[in-house]
Parts: sequence; C-alpha cells; structure tokens
Amino acid sequence: MSPPYTSLTRHQSELEAAMKDPGREFNRPADVAARHDWSVEERHAILRQWKYDLGQLHLATEENMPPSGKDATVTIGNIHEAMESLGVPTDSDSGPSKGA
Repeated sequence: MSPPYTSLTRHQSELEAAMKDPGREFNRPADVAARHDWSVEERHAILRQWKYDLGQLHLATEENMPPSGKDATVTIGNIHEAMESLGVPTDSDSGPSKGA
C-alpha cells in the first residue's frame, strides 16, 4: 500500500498540469467537469483557464496565426456548457482582449 502523500502529490501534479494547459490534458471541457476527484472550485479554475487560453487563440487568429489540432475544435460554448454543469457562472471573467 502506498503512503497517503503519494495520492495527494499525484492529485496536485495532475491539477497543476491541467491548470497550465487544459487543452493538452483534456480532449473536451466536459471531461474537466467529469473529474469528481477535484473540487468544483478546482474544476471551475481549470475551465476559466481554458476559456482564457481559447480567447488568446482567438486573438492570435485575428493576427493571422490560426489554431490547429484539437484547440480548433473547442469552443467557448463547450466551456460554458461544462461550467453550467458544475453550477458555476460562465461570465465570471471576460477573457483576454487586445492590449491585455
């Protein structure tokens, strides 16, 4: 049996990776919402980060640097649906804007 700190360390490591780059760690925002081993606050923070990252990608697209891969298939609507499934506000932050 592994010591209790191992599971806490793994939890923290997975959470940090998800916060750093949610689109890399998850295929869909709904997958974040489905992680019941994380608190609602943790999942909301990850979804807010994904929303911010997606906003940054949209700004890059406006500057002729289009996204590729799965980043191109996730929408703000997908993120809002995942947030709504958690019962958290979808408009808690507006995301990036030019000059931000």
